[in-house]
Amino acid sequence: NEKNATYNFVYDNADRLIEEKRIDNLTRRFSYNLGGHLTQVEEIG
Repeated sequence: NEKNATYNFVYDNADRLIEEKRIDNLTRRFSYNLGGHLTQVEEIG
């Protein structure tokens, strides 16, 4: 892209996505229950 912006992804030790930082300054944080199922998505920005 023109601004050299990048998406950044963070994973936990179980290889589950726990954070996504987007080029539009939106951050999403993902929470999982003990069974590994997605239980919450928090959007910041």
